[in-house]
Amino acid sequence: MNNETLNNTKPDRLWLTAVGMLLVIAISITGPGTLTTVYGFLVVLLVVWQEKNSSFMATLGFKKADRNTISLFVKAPFVAALMVMVYVLVLMPLVVSITGKPLDLSVFESFKGDLITTLVALPLVWLMAAFGEEIVFRGFLMTRFSRIFGESRPSLIINVLIMGSTFGYAHGYQGISGQILSGITGMVLAIVFYRMKNNLWFCIAVHGWFDTIALLLFYFGVGDAL
Repeated sequence: MNNETLNNTKPDRLWLTAVGMLLVIAISITGPGTLTTVYGFLVVLLVVWQEKNSSFMATLGFKKADRNTISLFVKAPFVAALMVMVYVLVLMPLVVSITGKPLDLSVFESFKGDLITTLVALPLVWLMAAFGEEIVFRGFLMTRFSRIFGESRPSLIINVLIMGSTFGYAHGYQGISGQILSGITGMVLAIVFYRMKNNLWFCIAVHGWFDTIALLLFYFGVGDAL
């Protein structure tokens, strides 16, 4: 990954970065759910602050030049819609047929036909899932893994696999099929993050639009067929 600002991290602080990464991964594995993002985000803030980078926001992928209207409101929703289509029409039936276990989407039942609940949930989804999860899994874990283990192709492949698997495990409330599907989604987002040269704004937008479309599907009752 090309992220020159990460090179400002002092070598004697790399151990702290590594410990922070392991702690975030441990939190994701031992406590799947919404609070995972909160705890992980707090660790990220602490580690990034301790790294003493001059542009710590940029080290996570927040670059002003990447925050443009076309990218966030045209390209990102298009990519998200395409991901949803592949998820629902291809990956979901495939994974369920392999595991023999349906997704546990009971946590989303309250959105069906409930406009108020859906409207209240949307900003929370953008804050906790889109911003929170992307900062933790892509902005922090992926960039720090690359900082420690290099940017070779084998390193990138391992990076994507580990981060995707951790992301999937953090969605344990959806059952084994949901974890696998979330893991695949996490890997796709990791590849997008890499291909977009660590553009975290774009990944946040794709994640946010993906979840927005999903919530609307549940609101209109389409989720019953999932």
